[in-house]
Amino acid sequence: MKKMILLAGIAMIGLSGCSSVHQGVPNAALQPTIQSNHVANIRVGEKISGESSAKILFGFKIGGDNEFVDGMSYAGEAKGLSGAIPLPVPSVSGGMDDVKSAAAYKALKNSGADVIIAPTYKTTVKNDYFVYKELEAKVEGYKGTITGFTQKN
Repeated sequence: MKKMILLAGIAMIGLSGCSSVHQGVPNAALQPTIQSNHVANIRVGEKISGESSAKILFGFKIGGDNEFVDGMSYAGEAKGLSGAIPLPVPSVSGGMDDVKSAAAYKALKNSGADVIIAPTYKTTVKNDYFVYKELEAKVEGYKGTITGFTQKN
């Protein structure tokens, strides 16, 4: 009996964990601005387009493109995490931002454009079963080619 009580006591000590405390310090938001005395000269060309799709299972991307355009932001959507780090983490916006970014990448790559002028996106969610869905995005715009830079006064 004494051995049983001793083992129970040792088990309780072994199973009790340590606690840690993390105290954050409030900070001011840093909002850097970049200014330039140069303006890009852009030649507007023909209409271009690109398409992409992805499959999402339990919030994780299980299929789709893996090449994206950095620096793309879309009104009303938070930037997903799946394009930020090379791990299969769930995307904050459900993955649609990555699909749009991949469509823009394909449009730029296939046309040789530097920028997409007046891009418009058509997005579709298919087979939305809460745990699984298929996302599609198509971007259309005009080919923009940077021909040089002009210094502004």
